[in-house]
Amino acid sequence: MAEDGGEHQVAPQSEFPIGLIGAGIVATILVIFIVSNNHQTKINFLWLDTTMPMWAVILIAGALGAFIGWTVSVIRRRSKRKN
Repeated sequence: MAEDGGEHQVAPQSEFPIGLIGAGIVATILVIFIVSNNHQTKINFLWLDTTMPMWAVILIAGALGAFIGWTVSVIRRRSKRKN
């Protein structure tokens, strides 16, 4: 039992979610990487054979990664609500 009468103080929750800070850092790194990689590159993916700017490839990959991460978080939240 706690010596202070059994009462526990709860730390106040941050008004700024830590996930948003992480997303901001990742977005900043992604922008720097895009700006520094502006050359053309050949893409061979399934039936797609093309040449496009590397920044576009990075942007598409980043957008797909963000979408997949968002989808997983939505699925997790919904499964927690059901339990």
